[in-house]
Amino acid sequence: MKQKTRLLHIDWIRGLAVFMMIRGHVVNAFLAPFYRDDNLFKYWQFVGGYTAPTFLFVAGLCLGLSYTKLDLIKTSFLKKLWLSVKRGFYIMGVAFSLRILLYLQWLPYSDWKSIFKVDILNNIGLSLILLGFLYVITGKMKILCFTLLTILIGFLTPILQVEHLLNLPWFIRDYIINTSSDFGHFPLFPYFVFMTSGIATGIIQARYREDTNKTRKLHILLLPLGIVLILSNLIKPDITTSIFSKVGFQLLLLSGCYFLCLNFNPQGFSFMRLMGRHSLLIYYVHIILVYGRFSQNFQQSLNWPMSIFSILIVLLIMIIMAYYKEKKLKFKT
Repeated sequence: MKQKTRLLHIDWIRGLAVFMMIRGHVVNAFLAPFYRDDNLFKYWQFVGGYTAPTFLFVAGLCLGLSYTKLDLIKTSFLKKLWLSVKRGFYIMGVAFSLRILLYLQWLPYSDWKSIFKVDILNNIGLSLILLGFLYVITGKMKILCFTLLTILIGFLTPILQVEHLLNLPWFIRDYIINTSSDFGHFPLFPYFVFMTSGIATGIIQARYREDTNKTRKLHILLLPLGIVLILSNLIKPDITTSIFSKVGFQLLLLSGCYFLCLNFNPQGFSFMRLMGRHSLLIYYVHIILVYGRFSQNFQQSLNWPMSIFSILIVLLIMIIMAYYKEKKLKFKT
């Protein structure tokens, strides 16, 4: 029964994010330095900048859908809070276990500080905990509060790049602002904006979930809103409009996948949906596979054609792994 209640287009969005993630990580890990100065690599990295926002947006979206269900059955304050806090601590635990594993693999060359790197999983975990507290204290003004918070984060992000914040201890500062040029650093500012916009969208979508006509109208309205936000960065390019343009991209992606999935059987097989359903497992395994010592002979040594071929190989391995995980879950149920 649980599978019937899943929204196909959300699995598709997450699946697309998984594909974009593997695309970016494999090339970042395997492409030789000689090829990194050309425009192709710069565009490749630019596109990859939309991957983490998508994961965060969908995490917030799913939390909004889940919390709306709990509101309907009058769940207690603590049970609501525990929903996101439990999930947040679990994902944080997964993040640290992954970093510890990579640290042990690369001994004696690894740096102990890498264990505490603020990766996308750290951000999602902490953001889920924060959203849980915010959700239970915002009362009936949830959509307005999360929308205003989204706008506030967008405008605060450039302001927070100030000297007194830079002087904070690194293990606190790295969770707040982006002071690192390292690949894959995801502080709360600005990345929390995708969680707040996601949960606001999820709450709205949940209210119309049982009404097909209203759901379609909602997604039709999200399309021009997304376009306006994207165009804002073209009219006045700066940090704030860049953040809002990425929120706009998520709205376009959400509505685009919704209308696309109207033509698919919700219970039919889909590689994209398969990857979306097992995104956390795929993230964990592919990081070990791509950045671990297992593939050290390929790291920063391949040309473009071989790097593209490596993407296909990693994708195939991940799909096979997710397929057997799916079969195992169905067998248990």
